Amino acid sequence: MPASYDISFAKIAVQNGLLSPEQAQAILKSLASGKILAQTAVEAKLLTREQAAKIIEAVNRKGTSQHPALPRSSGKSTAIRPATAVRKRTESQPAVRQTKSLPAVAARKASQLPFLVAAAVLFVAAGACGIYFVVRPKPAPPKENPAKKDPPKKDEPSKKDETVKKEGSKKEDSGKKDEPRKDTDKEAFLQRLAQKRREAEQKLGERKAQLKEERDSVAAERKKLRERMATKRLTVKLASGQVYVGAVLTAFSFDEIQINDAATVPWILVTPESTLEVAKAVFSDRPYERGRFLTARKLWKEAMAAFEEASRKEEDRRSKIEEILPILDKLLRGEGSFRGSARRVGQNGILLSYDFQDAAQAEDFQGRASSQIQSGRLELPEGISRVTDLEFTTDLDVEMKVKTAGKLRLGVQGLLVEVGPESRLLGKDKKELAKGVGLKADVETRVRLQVRGAKIELYLGADRAFVGEVPTEKGTAPPIGTLSLGVAGGTARLSPPLTIRGAVDPKELEKRFAEVEILVHRATSDKLDDIRTQLEDQRAEEFLGKRAGYRVEISAHDPYFVYRIQDLASHDTVKGLMKEFLQTRIPGKLEESLDALLAKHPDVPGLHYFKGRYLQMTGDTDEARKSYREALKHFPEFFEALTGLAEIHLYEDEYDEGLPLVEKAVRCRPDYAPAYAMRAVLRFAKDPRNLTDAIRDDLDLARVLDPGDDEIVDYRRAVQPRRTYRRAPGLLGFWPKAMRIVTKVRAGAGSTWILAS
Repeated sequence: MPASYDISFAKIAVQNGLLSPEQAQAILKSLASGKILAQTAVEAKLLTREQAAKIIEAVNRKGTSQHPALPRSSGKSTAIRPATAVRKRTESQPAVRQTKSLPAVAARKASQLPFLVAAAVLFVAAGACGIYFVVRPKPAPPKENPAKKDPPKKDEPSKKDETVKKEGSKKEDSGKKDEPRKDTDKEAFLQRLAQKRREAEQKLGERKAQLKEERDSVAAERKKLRERMATKRLTVKLASGQVYVGAVLTAFSFDEIQINDAATVPWILVTPESTLEVAKAVFSDRPYERGRFLTARKLWKEAMAAFEEASRKEEDRRSKIEEILPILDKLLRGEGSFRGSARRVGQNGILLSYDFQDAAQAEDFQGRASSQIQSGRLELPEGISRVTDLEFTTDLDVEMKVKTAGKLRLGVQGLLVEVGPESRLLGKDKKELAKGVGLKADVETRVRLQVRGAKIELYLGADRAFVGEVPTEKGTAPPIGTLSLGVAGGTARLSPPLTIRGAVDPKELEKRFAEVEILVHRATSDKLDDIRTQLEDQRAEEFLGKRAGYRVEISAHDPYFVYRIQDLASHDTVKGLMKEFLQTRIPGKLEESLDALLAKHPDVPGLHYFKGRYLQMTGDTDEARKSYREALKHFPEFFEALTGLAEIHLYEDEYDEGLPLVEKAVRCRPDYAPAYAMRAVLRFAKDPRNLTDAIRDDLDLARVLDPGDDEIVDYRRAVQPRRTYRRAPGLLGFWPKAMRIVTKVRAGAGSTWILAS
């Protein structure tokens, strides 16, 4: 039975890629009694002694059960001697025969007197010889004639030279012993790189075949469309006022249409009325596909009607349509990515309202203990819940009806509003800043909290309980932040309606309402799973940071580099902080932890990459460039760092400097989707009027290699409309009115390419 520290050792070895799960299981099953797994793995040459020692150190640092140290290597074979050796040793000894018929008789011992006498004589003789040599006079050493003393020969080394030579040879020997190990580690690392490159080439070949099938299918559909639409005449109006009367549709896609085999027009230039007319003509007998197309054009009301028609006519799609319709309904009502009703108020205001009629509304109240909706009321358990994750800025109004025997708690600006037998405003150090009258136990009371800058007011019913001031520095009130709601000493029941109105960063509002649009686009895609899967993936990314975790597990986290770090726990901490930063954009202690680890281990390329990514996303591109280059100095085939550095060159209009970097990244890892997307954008930015098939191929390859990467989707959106502009020379005069050239926008969390309309 393996010990707990053996199991911990196996887990850490597997997590760091030093042992496969099968190898670890085999060793655990066959572990000899009294032997530790670490020593067995070393003897089997699955691990080096240095690797095993580092894993033991990690086990002892993390776990409670102490792992024993590796036994010292004696340099001799520890193999068990064969049984034949034992047999040879015992064959010369007489066998003792046991019998039951004879009684046991004590054997008579031989006399030892002769041996004692001989030993005494020898001892006396040896003592006499020793006394003679000690007492005898020593002869004087002969005097040496300096003239006759022979000088040492040139070729004959002196004793001092021999000593120095021996010490030097020992150092050389010790160095020779280390060199093969280092060479072996590097050779194994290069073999792993080559194997991953072969696997990437295989994946690339599969995706290219998939892309070819997709394009062949599109070509076949276009051929069918051309034949079907040959006899139909349409009127297509453009936003510029130009009208195509009696037009024949010769090509159609979700991005553009081709009219009369001449003009290729992007849908963004077609009026909504003509878009709907074309959709009805193309998808006359396929309402579900018509709904998908209208969703892509953000014609939500028309898409809703198409999906409702499809639910009646296409039974095989009814279950999926039933999941799409509620999301479209949220878009039509402007609710955004909230479970309750949401409405934008002005440029930066939002109004959230909860009637507690839908059990899903409880999902907006996130905490350790789950809130529930029962009988049209929200049941808040003891603890603190966060009301969505909206960050309010300067203004906030919260209104509710509460019934509780405990204390209601509302958190804003790092302060706590506690409403119980008396009302109090508590600072960060629990210092009382204001107080007033409180709630009556188990009596439903209307509670209203109002925050205006540094001023906080609490109303119970029609009366004001207190007015408090938020401690400020330099006269500026801090942002309100998220709103938390909880109970101490029992539970609370909230009756509808609960309303929350406040000011939010406009960019955050745009993002929230765009999330639902993205969700419905993905839900209506025939290449993806149903909307339920999309909702689960979105929630998993929100809480677990799946995508962020993928970007943290980089190629430089190979044992060849990672095991230069003695404190593996600190490295794991940095990875966790980096994942959290990629997900939330909140640095926390990331920079401090990175700098501390880099100071100890400046030769670990993954740490330099993390530092470069962090600096790039916080806007310090000059220092980020240095960190990327330092990472590449230690690991020239670091394809993630190559792509990150190329991205900085893109922002700085240095297209010729960025292109060779992504070219190398593609060679190092042929299936790395971001490198293909970055190469396409660099080529396009270098010459926007000459969008080649190579750019289209790169974008399509990036899409099929990693369909879930939103950055690749953004790149495609940025480049695709420009292709239609190049192919429609008749629209040159109108283009500047409809769309400006793709522009670089520097935001707080980094730069992205967007279409400015």
